[in-house]
Amino acid sequence: MKISVAPHTPKEIPMKFRIRATIALTLALSGLLGAVSASAATSSLVKVVQGKSYGFNAVTAIGSNGANVWVANSAGNSVTELDASTGAKLNVLKKAQFGFDGPARLSDDWTHVWVANDAGNSVTELNATTGALVRVIKGSTYKLRGTGQITSNGIDVWISNLRGRPWLR
Repeated sequence: MKISVAPHTPKEIPMKFRIRATIALTLALSGLLGAVSASAATSSLVKVVQGKSYGFNAVTAIGSNGANVWVANSAGNSVTELDASTGAKLNVLKKAQFGFDGPARLSDDWTHVWVANDAGNSVTELNATTGALVRVIKGSTYKLRGTGQITSNGIDVWISNLRGRPWLR
């Protein structure tokens, strides 16, 4: 199946969506890919997930490994785990033990979910299968100063510093 996309510039399509629309769009794309690869789907491809029951409060990042969707909620100092195929809430991680302090970015490499805490100059490492805390990596140990972008490949983790040198694990 080939989908043609008309070329455009950002000026032609102004951004009018709220953050929760990003989550719905991501789930829709995830569902669309599943439906295209599996065959014709009998259910709706779009499910809107929103509201306080999901812990959404200033959503700053979203990532998926295909099985789960992880959503960083900066103002709520939490991360929400959703089932990627249904959009059902699996967990809202918000206890102090997770060390969330302005979780701004995240990366899922199927083994771990890495959450960059911008305000806390730290990184929270979660088990991608269970959501359990693995550890909190403090900024002073690795010279983290305003964590920015984060990515991982299952072996290494790369984090950009907003102020200072990047860290390579």
